[in-house]
Amino acid sequence: MASELQIDYTCATSVNGLYAAGDAATRELICGGFTGGGSHNAAWAMSSGYWSGQSAATYALSLGEKAALRSVRGVGEAGLQGAGNNRFSPEDAIAATQAEVFPYDRNLFRTATGLSASLDRLNDLWQEIRNSQTPADIQIVRSREAAAMVATARWMYNSGLQRQETRGMHKREDYPQQDPNQQYRILSGRLDKIWVKPESAVAKRELVAV
Repeated sequence: MASELQIDYTCATSVNGLYAAGDAATRELICGGFTGGGSHNAAWAMSSGYWSGQSAATYALSLGEKAALRSVRGVGEAGLQGAGNNRFSPEDAIAATQAEVFPYDRNLFRTATGLSASLDRLNDLWQEIRNSQTPADIQIVRSREAAAMVATARWMYNSGLQRQETRGMHKREDYPQQDPNQQYRILSGRLDKIWVKPESAVAKRELVAV
């Protein structure tokens, strides 16, 4: 999985030929910290899907005969072949991740204590995935989905710890008020050692590859 900031209204990213849509692309530019089951979400899913699909098709056509001449390589590692001899179960990893992000007292009503405890378990799970072999009978797609879920949960909770206020859908019981000094987006990236910074203090085009 690759996650990258959108850089223009075509839903392009800084990776040539990679376009983001729906939940893989940010909705913050149109609704800030608000979201919901319909309205903005539905409009964004349909609109970004149309724009990114059209852009991807235009990019593919622009390559012409050069499409088959490109030299490409995979950048993903997690969920494929780790360094250790342990076996990695995607289903177990998915269940363990859901146990950290589904409960309301961890993900909806957030505290530094709760977020940190979940991150300790998620970080351990990430290291297990990184150092494990994927069984041959497991579909690679399922394995990569599990790794992506763990990575996303870690970005999410690291970002949640950094935002020490309540804003939009982010509710911190230990910081119940909105802080006017935190009117910025928080970006996170990397994998083994995650960085979290306000948007103004970090390069906007850093690729994060899982």
